[in-house]
Amino acid sequence: MFSVLTTPEEFIKQFNTIIYSFLWKQTDKIARLAAVNDLEYGGLNLIDLETYVKSSRLAWLGRIFSEGSSPWKAYITYLLADFGGVFLFSCNYDVKDCKINSAFYRELLQWWADLRIAFSTKLSISYNIIWNNKDIY
Repeated sequence: MFSVLTTPEEFIKQFNTIIYSFLWKQTDKIARLAAVNDLEYGGLNLIDLETYVKSSRLAWLGRIFSEGSSPWKAYITYLLADFGGVFLFSCNYDVKDCKINSAFYRELLQWWADLRIAFSTKLSISYNIIWNNKDIY
């Protein structure tokens, strides 16, 4: 369900508050980050809803780049046409520069950009494509 619906941050915060309030009946007993760890590592094996939602959305990238055609692939290609089509996913873009009227695809672009930044290194930055590059003014 979370892979096709937009999920506001406020919803995730409220959901987590409800779950952890139910679990602890008061303030958190352990850090929420520790609670999502596996049991063998001292956690409670809870699902990190934010990570789950983002990974479900990012799974669409595999579908976008897979073989075959479908109406929704044509739609995203159309939305991204002014920015180089799906080539945009290879770029160091700023989502604010991409005027896209679909909240679903805007979230997908934002979370992909966030993921790229989280795993970038100083060396990989030197290999950035110059088109749609937010660091080039």
